[in-house]
Amino acid sequence: MELRALMRRDRSKIDNLVAAAIHAGSIGYYSEVEAHAWEQSHHLDVLLSADHTVVISERSSLLAIAGVDAIARYHIRFVFVAPDRWRQGLGRFVVHLLEDFCAANGVSEMNVAAAKSAVEFYKTLGYFPERRIQFLMSDHNEADRVLKIDAVAMSKHMDVC
Repeated sequence: MELRALMRRDRSKIDNLVAAAIHAGSIGYYSEVEAHAWEQSHHLDVLLSADHTVVISERSSLLAIAGVDAIARYHIRFVFVAPDRWRQGLGRFVVHLLEDFCAANGVSEMNVAAAKSAVEFYKTLGYFPERRIQFLMSDHNEADRVLKIDAVAMSKHMDVC
């Protein structure tokens, strides 16, 4: 496995990873329309705009991607792991890399807007649910329709380096 930077040439691999992770993770939590809207909101340009991104690849496959934004308090913007690699520690690994980056930059609290399917994962990493939130996303099938997608705001206090 290799840890590397996110590159524009990764576009199709990223699209495939994001789609697979969102659709597999949405089963039982979100409708197909909601999952599709979530997927459409995480295209390459959005991922490239994160302040710090971590990519794990193996041969020609992307296995995991994660990013953090430096808004008021550092915020985990996205974590996607290939479904065939779930439960192997990659999600935990990339979140810890983001936390290490943030701690080294003096961040004392991390935040994440967790999908309903990811709440238990973040709890195992020490994040605490604060409140339920909703994302407003466009329904790409019906342009004038706005979807309200449920999520959970979570936070974790960090040891600063």
